[in-house]
Amino acid sequence: MPQSQAGIPTNSRPSDRNRRELAIRSASTAVIIPVAVAAIWAGGPWLAALLAAAAAVGAYELAGLASRTGARPNLPVAVAWSVGLVVASHLYVSGYALTVTVAPVLAVGAALALLSLVSQKTLAGAGVAWLATAGSALVAGGMLSFGLLLRGLADGNEWALALLFIVAAADIGGYAVGLPFGRHKILPSISPAKSWEGAAGGLAASIGISVAAIAGFDLPVSTLAAVGLGALLWAGALTGDFAESALKRRAGAKDSGGLIPGHGGVFDRLDSIVLTLVLCYYFVVWIGP
Repeated sequence: MPQSQAGIPTNSRPSDRNRRELAIRSASTAVIIPVAVAAIWAGGPWLAALLAAAAAVGAYELAGLASRTGARPNLPVAVAWSVGLVVASHLYVSGYALTVTVAPVLAVGAALALLSLVSQKTLAGAGVAWLATAGSALVAGGMLSFGLLLRGLADGNEWALALLFIVAAADIGGYAVGLPFGRHKILPSISPAKSWEGAAGGLAASIGISVAAIAGFDLPVSTLAAVGLGALLWAGALTGDFAESALKRRAGAKDSGGLIPGHGGVFDRLDSIVLTLVLCYYFVVWIGP
């Protein structure tokens, strides 16, 4: 059977490849979700440990992508700062004051990021290096820390699980519809695979799972609010996905890494999570009881 350079049979039908890709992606999600559910349910140091590990790898991958664009982030500082934000947030949720947890980590991290400037020859290069270091840490560790804040709210366990299911539904729904039926691209110059058809499938899945999860967990918001949450988290997941795609496009990279089959790197999975954590937290704070 004739094969391409990538080892894929050249006469393999697109629908067959689509099904294989969807199967691999779904299998990876089926492994990730139970681990995440267990950590959320256990809470405390277990959830903090999972988020800290994800933040470390995520910051490493983001800094690596930034370096491929010409920026020179300080990789050790980005990773350490990212993990420090998660640990500080865990201590804050555990009852310690903000002034002795998150605030010092933000200040020390910002100061250490100045080390990125040492090797720069121009002021512009120094600014880009600092922003790349800070951005990698704040996006990975800072936004993931909202998972701990969300878990610390009333009914936080249920809200965190609902978010996880909604975002997973957006991803699988978008992929399941977009692969076979996607014809009209949203932003082909940034993410050629994203289509309006896939986005509609992801939106429908997000809203459906949101309504089901909120009813199933008996969370104290209306059905209309559940629909709104599904749409909000779908929009946040899609925005995060496009933002990382833009960075990867500029870096000339297909994925942020290769640890997760069907997804690429860890941040290829986190890109649709980090912003939704922030959005879900403030949704519960502002809309919840």
